[in-house]
Amino acid sequence: MRRTQFSRKYPWLVAAPLGALIVATAGEAAAATPTYYDNLPALQADMTASVTDDYSNPGYVFLQNNAAMSAVLGETDYESTGFMNLNIVSGGYYCSGCNGSFELSFQTTSVGTAAGVSAVGANIQVNDQGTPYFAFITFADGTTDNVQLPPAGSFWAVSAPERIERIHFGLSGGGTTMAGSFGIDNLVIGDIPVLPDAFETCDGQVLDVSSLTPGSGASVIQPGSTAGASDDISEAAEVACWSGSEAVEHVYQFSLAVPTSLQIDLAGSDYDTKLGVVAGCPDGAEFCLYNDDYTGLASGFDCTPFPAGSYSAIVSGFSGSSGAYVLDLTECGGGCGNGSLDPGEACDDGGESASCNADCTFASCGDSVLNISAGETCDDGGESPVCDADCTAVSCGDAVANLAAGEACDDGGESATCDDDCTAAACGDSVVNNTAGETCDDGGRSAQCNGDCTAASCGDGIVNATAGEECDGDGAGNPGETASCDDDCTSAMCGDTVVNATADEECDDGNTDDGDGCSASCAVEEAGTSSGSEGGSSEGGSSEGGSEGGSEGGSSEGGDSTGSADTSGGASGSASDTDGGDDSSGAADSSGSAGATGGSSDDGGCGCSTDRDDNRRGTALSAMTVLLLGALRRRRRA
Repeated sequence: MRRTQFSRKYPWLVAAPLGALIVATAGEAAAATPTYYDNLPALQADMTASVTDDYSNPGYVFLQNNAAMSAVLGETDYESTGFMNLNIVSGGYYCSGCNGSFELSFQTTSVGTAAGVSAVGANIQVNDQGTPYFAFITFADGTTDNVQLPPAGSFWAVSAPERIERIHFGLSGGGTTMAGSFGIDNLVIGDIPVLPDAFETCDGQVLDVSSLTPGSGASVIQPGSTAGASDDISEAAEVACWSGSEAVEHVYQFSLAVPTSLQIDLAGSDYDTKLGVVAGCPDGAEFCLYNDDYTGLASGFDCTPFPAGSYSAIVSGFSGSSGAYVLDLTECGGGCGNGSLDPGEACDDGGESASCNADCTFASCGDSVLNISAGETCDDGGESPVCDADCTAVSCGDAVANLAAGEACDDGGESATCDDDCTAAACGDSVVNNTAGETCDDGGRSAQCNGDCTAASCGDGIVNATAGEECDGDGAGNPGETASCDDDCTSAMCGDTVVNATADEECDDGNTDDGDGCSASCAVEEAGTSSGSEGGSSEGGSSEGGSEGGSEGGSSEGGDSTGSADTSGGASGSASDTDGGDDSSGAADSSGSAGATGGSSDDGGCGCSTDRDDNRRGTALSAMTVLLLGALRRRRRA
């Protein structure tokens, strides 16, 4: 095989698949030669291709991490360097915390190369002159520049043929900060290719490739012959990614105004060829494509994306070979976004679609590529503090629990297990959850709220000391009066003015005194009972006692006398008859006063006396006593 032969010829060069890209890094370059701009039209006049980000893309949200911010357009890589992972798009402009430093990298854009872009510019939206921000620029050749940025309201831009790899916006010399105030708008990045007249210092011939526009499928054919011809380049300026040979080398320069995919080959040649393509002149270029055998002995490259820029194609021969050749440059579809599937593409729908990302990879939530057509509002490659795992922006109540954002749950609103602030529902969390049966939640027991998150109320069966309750039902949730608890949630006790039937109280007059209608044990005292004295009989007569506490009534010889009890419990007086007299009674005073004595009467009469002459009620009771004594005599005689 020719490849084995090639390996033997150049053992120091790693063999690669046919059409593969071999990259050689240039040696130490001289200091970059930047140009600075203070107005956009001047910059646009120099650029042939550009991308502008006005920060109005709906993929941007108020807060996003570095990966999410970079993925929205996929043209610039963002990294916050003051605050960590804090990128803000608000009011139509960008800042990092709005008082923090950040770095922009330009090595993965559609208007540059892996080395960077030719130009970068932006409107300075905010720049606090108390802490003025600087642009610390790193060029592709490794050199740097440090430039103080103008005040707010200005335009600032830089370009360099050496390309701009990245710019740090912060303190002088690339220092990070979380102070000051800085923001940009209308970030523009672009390419200023080296036009053909820049090849004046390079040997060779310029090719007109203006017809090779993306999607055109056009070809530029350049025949030639190295037989008997002279070299366009000297052996001292050989292509970096191959070793020198004794074969004649012809050089062709071409420039691409926009990124274009090209297939370049020497398929029509009649000798064993070698082919290389480099950026700029073939003398220590930024990168190098090289192939020996592409089809048969002819060299070439499959469809390859070329960033906008200027290139040299070098035609040579293997081991000193020479002859007629045909150099063919064909636009092969324009690469990703041309609507046709090209090598290296998983899909190509001519732009972003619901199934295909703008970078021609299959759309999938979690692939770190924002795809708005697929319904994604963010894609951080998984759950993040600003993006749910389903590629929607984090929001409590979206029914997606995002632990990274501090959500313990998210049921799309309040549920029996989840509060509406996306914390787990629990009585005592100070969040009222009606679905969980809470009517209040003061973070614990309060005068208005029980410890079980129900409204405090006497009679609910729950003792709430904070609300002034001494008891409530049985204290276990069962409401109502108990033997130890009144229905006003105070401890039951006789004398508290609350009648507690469960505690066998018949009455409760607010004291524990006997003799006032309600006894010391809260039992009702019956009417007509008091502490009267017992009745007795003397010799020759009889006497019957009244109720407790009444005084003795007696009769003398020859007659009967009855002493009745005082209804109020006071001591009654005694009654006596004289010899030979009729019945005489000593009646007790109904008002309970002491000292009522029975009087005496003449023969055949009845004398009645009370302790108070004006006590008519006592008189009536005395009359009743006479009748009762008469009935008693008749019963005895019988």
